[in-house]
Amino acid sequence: MNRTLTVEIAFVCMVSLCHADIAKFTVSVIDDITGEPMKDVEVTAGFGVDAGWKAWTESAPIVEDVRHTDQSGLCRLKGETNTGETWATVRHPPSGYYSGHCYDSRLAFKEKSLFGVWQPDDLVVTIRLQRVEHPIPLKARYAKLTRWSGIKSFDGTNCVLRYDLMAGDWLPPEGTGTMADVVIRTHLKLGETVKITKSQCAQLYDYTSTIEFPGEGNGFIEKECPKGISGIKIRSAPEIGYLPKKDIHYGRKRVMRGQSESAEDYSECNDATCYCFRIRSKFDENGNLVDAYYGKIYGGFDFFAGTTKFVSAKFLYYLNPKSLDRNLEWDRKTNLFDAPEKKRRRSAEGEIFLP
Repeated sequence: MNRTLTVEIAFVCMVSLCHADIAKFTVSVIDDITGEPMKDVEVTAGFGVDAGWKAWTESAPIVEDVRHTDQSGLCRLKGETNTGETWATVRHPPSGYYSGHCYDSRLAFKEKSLFGVWQPDDLVVTIRLQRVEHPIPLKARYAKLTRWSGIKSFDGTNCVLRYDLMAGDWLPPEGTGTMADVVIRTHLKLGETVKITKSQCAQLYDYTSTIEFPGEGNGFIEKECPKGISGIKIRSAPEIGYLPKKDIHYGRKRVMRGQSESAEDYSECNDATCYCFRIRSKFDENGNLVDAYYGKIYGGFDFFAGTTKFVSAKFLYYLNPKSLDRNLEWDRKTNLFDAPEKKRRRSAEGEIFLP
């Protein structure tokens, strides 16, 4: 094969990687409380494009389609994509509503028809717009600690991390916080070694991270908050029912694959889990609650570790700094933690928080 023909074939292959086909889907916009369809709502659809070989010199084009819902709360959107990845959002909601997003996994198209249209082309996805009720500013932060940023408390077997939710920092030696609102105690237990192949073995191990909200009356309430629901998942904290601690297990366990042994990683960390929490509770002589602060955690606690290293601890939380106020409906714009704008991020819920 000569050099010219090789170059021509390579060029054709690279062009084919960037070829985009039509994707079509329908969006239904409804009121989150009543379920009633909402007409004349502006919906923006986005369509993923991989620039392929052009990415060396230019960014991928932004492909969007903007439509308004009809009397039935429906609108049909379409655009070209070479990845099959699409999404939909209501950026400019009607007065009295929050913006909404659709993270439906079905919008990741996998197949095409004979005519090059992504399938299925009759897909209907729903965006539920939440009403604005009692929005307030909150403290919002992504508490994150990794081995690279310094987990000085881990001795190879045990680790104790303490976090100051009000200050938004870990306690020494990892940070400068002063009051331990959350304590995470992690213990590593090494297990047996499993022979996977004649030349390969795997070390079994188990981590237990105990999460505790110390102090009388303090604790958490676990709530199911499935992925794909955008907006405010928790509007207020319960008055009672708080538990002081919880264990989360993760590591590597033995499994049987047919007649042979093997090993696989496991984790009880669940990003569909949310919590309400109460901290710094105080009671009078009659047992009445006279001081306490409420907050919420989205996505649960995320821990990652290896055979000999506790690698990271992360969680995203929102805190109402007004005592005894159980309202957790964030206005989604006012973060009471002070930080430069360049350090702000947007979460999957469309809410801004600090890393």
